[in-house]
Amino acid sequence: MARFGKPIRVSMVKGSAPHGPRAARRGTGGSPRIITSVPRPTEAPPRLLVVDDSIVVRKILTMTLQQLPEFARAVVDEAGNGVLALRRMEEERYALVISDIRMPFMDGLELVRRVRQELKDGETPIVLISTLGTEDDVRRGLAAGATAYVLKPLSPHHLKTALRDLMRRGWPLRHSMLSPPRS
Repeated sequence: MARFGKPIRVSMVKGSAPHGPRAARRGTGGSPRIITSVPRPTEAPPRLLVVDDSIVVRKILTMTLQQLPEFARAVVDEAGNGVLALRRMEEERYALVISDIRMPFMDGLELVRRVRQELKDGETPIVLISTLGTEDDVRRGLAAGATAYVLKPLSPHHLKTALRDLMRRGWPLRHSMLSPPRS
C-alpha cells in the first residue's frame, strides 16, 4: 500500500499490474514510471490561550493541557493579564481560553465581556478559574459570557475532568482535533 510522500508506481495506481501484493510490487516489467503522491494538506494544530498573572499557574495549566490526548498537538500561548490576552485574541483565533479572574490591568470577567462584545466572539470556549467561589461569583462569570467556571485550588485532575465534561456536553469547538474523548 502506498504511503503519502513516498514514490508509487503508476501501475499500482492504474491497476495495470498483475493481481496480488507481490505482483504489484514487481510491476509490469521494464522500468516503471515513478510519480510522487500529493502530500496531505497540513492542518495547523489548535491554539490554546492560558491567562493568569502567576507564571507558576500558567506553566501548570500548560503542562496539564498538553498531557490530555485531545490537546497533545496544541500550541499553548500564555498571557499574564487580560490586556495581553485581549491583544493576542485580536491577532489569533483560539480553540480554548482558560483565564483567571483576579489579575492586574484587566481581570478575567472584563476579558470575557470584551471578547464577547468587542471582538464579537461568542464561539471560543472561555473557562474561568478562580478562588472566588460563591454562587454570585459563579453567576457573574457565566453572565459575562464564560463557558465554564472552575474553582481553585485547581489540581491537574480537576481541570482535566472539567474540560472533558465540557467536551462531552458538546461545547462549540473551533478545531476538529478537539473532539470529545471516546467514553
